[in-house]
Parts: sequence; structure tokens; C-alpha cells
Amino acid sequence: MAAAVGVGCATIVKAPEETPAAPARMIRCFAEAAVPAGVIGLVYGDPAEISSYLIPHPAVHKISFTGSTAVGKHLAAMAGQYMKRATMELGGHGPAIIAADADIDRAVSDLATFKYRNAGQICVSPTRFLVEDPAFDTFLDGFTAYARSLRIAPETPRAWTWARLPTTAASRRWKG
Repeated sequence: MAAAVGVGCATIVKAPEETPAAPARMIRCFAEAAVPAGVIGLVYGDPAEISSYLIPHPAVHKISFTGSTAVGKHLAAMAGQYMKRATMELGGHGPAIIAADADIDRAVSDLATFKYRNAGQICVSPTRFLVEDPAFDTFLDGFTAYARSLRIAPETPRAWTWARLPTTAASRRWKG
């Protein structure tokens, strides 16, 4: 978004209904930084309805999406139907490779931090760990200890690592 605004393009942000405050605050920061009114728009609502309106709209020249592969495929197909350029950041399934001669303690510390940062909801969070056999048990034990140390609210104030998921549906998806 910042890159688009930096080169003079207006943007529309379709924010998630489950967490409306964070995107609204981000847009307010741009306004406070003197980005002119109308350069960044913020919309909430039914994703399919919004996409069906915005993608074919003649004022929209490019679509950028970060999210699931399934939704990305759908949006890319819509973009293709209307000859709109599209950039998709989908899934982020890059593996982390841990060799036997690596500093395993540092690998555990760094990779566990990367994995669980922002509750794992970052496209560059590692999703697979390819660990060379001689390092496997040490890595697994360390990673497991890190994961067990995480605390989910509510407990003692400020004793937790994460807040609860925003909706019951999100909780069900996460639990499987």
C-alpha cells in the first residue's frame, strides 16, 4: 500500500470485519502523516460483494491481495476476466532448513519467534521445518518447549503472549 501511495496511486483497503480497529488505526496514521483525503479508502463488508463491485470498476487498474490460495485464485480469475493486473501474496509456505551443524539453540529461538510472531498470521511465517536427522530431537525439544511457554489470554494481566482469536469461527478453524 505504501508503495502504491508513494508513486501517486490511490488505494482501497478491504479490511477484515473480525479486526476492524487495527486497519482503521493504520489508515488514521496515514491521514495524520498528511496523506491527502481520498488517497486511501477503507471498506468493510461482504468480501465477495466488494470484490464483485471493485474488480470490474473502470477506476480500478490493479488488484493486490494477501491471503489464502483459494481466495487468491478466485480474485486472480476475476482480475483476468476484466484484464486487471494482479499481485497475489498467497500462503507463504517457505520451509526452514536446519542442518545438523547449525547453531540449534539459535535456530530454535529464531524460528519459533518467526513462527509464532503475530500468532503465526504473517505470510513469511515458516510453515515447514526440514531438520537434518542428527539435529531433529534437539530442535524438536527446543521448539516444543518454546511453544508450551506461550500463554493465551485471559490469565494474569500481562502474563500472556497472545490474545484470544477474534471469533468463534476463527477458533474452530484453528482447532480443526
